[in-house]
Amino acid sequence: MNRKAVLLGIFATGGQVLLLRELVAVLHGDQLFIGVALFAWLMWVAVGAALGGRSGIRVRSAAWFVIGGVFLPVSLVGLRLSSLLLTDIPGEAIPFTTGTLATVILLAPLAVVSGALFPAIVRDSGGDNDGIVRTYLFEGLGAFAGGAAVSMLVGVHLSALGMTLLLMALVFAVVLAGARRRPEYVLGAVSLLIIGGMASVFVGPTLDQRLEEIRYDPYAVVSVFDTPYSRQTILSRDGATILMTDNAVEGELPNREAAEYALIP
Repeated sequence: MNRKAVLLGIFATGGQVLLLRELVAVLHGDQLFIGVALFAWLMWVAVGAALGGRSGIRVRSAAWFVIGGVFLPVSLVGLRLSSLLLTDIPGEAIPFTTGTLATVILLAPLAVVSGALFPAIVRDSGGDNDGIVRTYLFEGLGAFAGGAAVSMLVGVHLSALGMTLLLMALVFAVVLAGARRRPEYVLGAVSLLIIGGMASVFVGPTLDQRLEEIRYDPYAVVSVFDTPYSRQTILSRDGATILMTDNAVEGELPNREAAEYALIP
């Protein structure tokens, strides 16, 4: 089995799904941006594959994996806070042109690394036609596993940010275990996975809370949680409680305007 190709599939597909999910959450659930994001992802993957395949660039796959593992949570945090650069009013709609530009820019780091990893892994597999076929095959198997893991865990057991921490720990653990076939390296890899799992469960929610406090200042963040399809944040200010779904106002309690209309008759 081509272990690196499987890891590439898990990492690239899992990261792509998480970033697309974050884009929808930041851009008010507008699914039009999904098409833009897929175009941007494929474009940057092609750029990364072209760079990784150049004879003058011979970065080892392990180095690309480490870089990508760092980029994943950083990119997700960047996407979440990007709304502060686009507007300082909670719930304000993001213009399509501005959102498109932000999408293309913020997907670039992880997509370029994912693209560069493929030729690097092919070289590690011998660089012949059989190596390319094997890399494609096992990457596809990893992609299925990565997509299924994100679908089953995010919004049910983990937040999107918590899942990025788990994926980062998985990448680092596999790279460490593959560095040398020695017991201490395997033990270190297992320890990384355990730490990553604990961080995704206990540190992820705390980071989510802090990021939402930055995004929605001066509102008080009562609660923030991911669902299988969206992110919801409950805000409080001046006696009003506001429910935000994917950065859009879902409801307000008490709704003073509705109460006034009810009193008119």
